Amino acid sequence: MDDKDIERILKDSANKTELMPSEERWNRIKDRLDMQVKVGEPVLQEVTVAASAGNANKNLFNSARGRVTFGFIVCCVCLILCLAIVLPIYFSRPGEHRYMDEEDLIYTICSDDEFFEAIKQNKFQVVNFTSYILTDVHLLKTEESIVLGGGFSSETDGAIFSLTFLSNSVLIKDDDYVNYKEYTVSDTNIQYISLNDEDGTVSYKALAKRKGVTYKIEYTAVEDNVLAFFDEFFK
Repeated sequence: MDDKDIERILKDSANKTELMPSEERWNRIKDRLDMQVKVGEPVLQEVTVAASAGNANKNLFNSARGRVTFGFIVCCVCLILCLAIVLPIYFSRPGEHRYMDEEDLIYTICSDDEFFEAIKQNKFQVVNFTSYILTDVHLLKTEESIVLGGGFSSETDGAIFSLTFLSNSVLIKDDDYVNYKEYTVSDTNIQYISLNDEDGTVSYKALAKRKGVTYKIEYTAVEDNVLAFFDEFFK
């Protein structure tokens, strides 16, 4: 059988083959097409979600609102870090930026010259002590040797008194001055209370503040002339 015979046989077979109607062909293949579509849908949805997430991240940095929000968050973090570093340093500084309890100060005996030199160097605006003969002269210092006050004892007009002066950065416990009396000399307000009299003497305890300095005074005399003493001391 040659090639022409084979070609003739194939043509005859094709002519005898009936084509299936289009509607019948569609009914046979449509189920397979629906299955392919359903299988493909989740993939398309996942791609859509991923694209949306990418756009959201993109919008956070590309939109004006996103940049402002991101910048605000960064500023807040920086501020918190700065406060965490600066505040401990600030409150650990000596002097007026740190408050001390009087009991924490170190009693340091010194000479008259050292006493007055410390007052000058630390710029304490105290009353004039030079008219008194000083005894038990001392300075009150922090552990870092910063002078926050001082004191002495002396006599005047038949009375003896002891004085302590303190910087306004020292906390004063005034619980001992309950039911006190008040007296004013110039720009100085004085709170004072009477102590128990012993051996025919009168005693007072006083607390006064003037120009950033606190004064604590204990006064004992034969005669009750404490107000005259205040007038002279704080003139």
